[in-house]
Amino acid sequence: MGNIEEEFFRKAAQLGPHADLPPVPMEIARQTAPPRPRRLLRVSLLLVLVLVALAGTASSGYAILQIYKKAVAQSPDAVPAALPDTKLKTPDEKRADDATKAMNASFKLPRPTMQEITDLVLKERFSEFEEKSKELEAQFARDPAYELPLYTLYGALDPSNEELSAKLDKWVAAHPSYVSYTARGMYKVNRGYEIRGTDWASNTPREKMAQMSKLHFDARSDAIKAFTNKPAFPIAYIVEILALQSGGGTSGKKGMYERGIKNAPSSYYIRNAYLHSVLPRWGGSYALMDEATSNLKKECELNPQLWNLKSEAPIDKADCALRNSDYAGALSFCTLALSFGERAECLRLRGLLYLNEKNKNAALKDFLRYQHYEPNDAEINAYVKLLQAL
Repeated sequence: MGNIEEEFFRKAAQLGPHADLPPVPMEIARQTAPPRPRRLLRVSLLLVLVLVALAGTASSGYAILQIYKKAVAQSPDAVPAALPDTKLKTPDEKRADDATKAMNASFKLPRPTMQEITDLVLKERFSEFEEKSKELEAQFARDPAYELPLYTLYGALDPSNEELSAKLDKWVAAHPSYVSYTARGMYKVNRGYEIRGTDWASNTPREKMAQMSKLHFDARSDAIKAFTNKPAFPIAYIVEILALQSGGGTSGKKGMYERGIKNAPSSYYIRNAYLHSVLPRWGGSYALMDEATSNLKKECELNPQLWNLKSEAPIDKADCALRNSDYAGALSFCTLALSFGERAECLRLRGLLYLNEKNKNAALKDFLRYQHYEPNDAEINAYVKLLQAL
């Protein structure tokens, strides 16, 4: 296997890691998450064939916030010229461990798939969607881990499927409820980002930007109706924040975030959506992010996973380092982010960075941890099989 190993690392070193799709959240998104979309370590056709042969076939599950995370930064100026210090002075290992356990428990829960939920609405089985939503909502009220499958239920409406628009309109007309309004709102938010595409704002046609703005305006209207009807429903606030994000700046976001966590205090994803909406690339700042995560100790009593939100700024800084071709800096920021608890997308990225450094043992360790969260990632599963065979 020595020749395969040599070829693998030779090709990786030639190309180096890069991020051709700037991330935004969920994913959850950054679900999402969701993981942020990345195409690192491109390999030759020969190597791809080796990986495919080793990996076999694997279906990729729906990644939370996947569409949201594909939305791109509005200005390349968001990348800082100088990266700040990556040292963490006083890591709280107990809270980080609790956050990891809570995150792991959440990802182990069954989540609906995109095909399943899209087909449900296309076949106009609206009552079944409502039953699923209310069941998950009741479980979330008892255990915050169930927010992930609840969020996935709404995010699983395929934004590339245009037929859903008319079906959702029919559902709202026949049964206007916080469930139907939130479902249509989430679809319109993700549909808007889908239409906009993944290019820089300056390279995106005005008509696409206008279409997205119209869809997001309509999504906000649906979200307002939803949380007015059901103030404690977290997904409605997330729709509103995701729609507000595309407008840039910080107007309205903080107020919606504060209203959301007041009514749904254990929500992880309301906070997650807000933090992504105030990234520097979206007109916010790291100071705003730090303000939102500076007093989480008491809130972690409601949901230990909240401690993990402190990793959002380091994850974004890791992306900035990547786009500056500072791979050592990216690795340091990933490690800093993981000191607040495990994050699937961060384990994935750090594993790829370790792989680029030919540190196969560290890469394999991160990939194996990542598989606890996303077992159906065909690319990472292929890397694992190859590394285990070397």
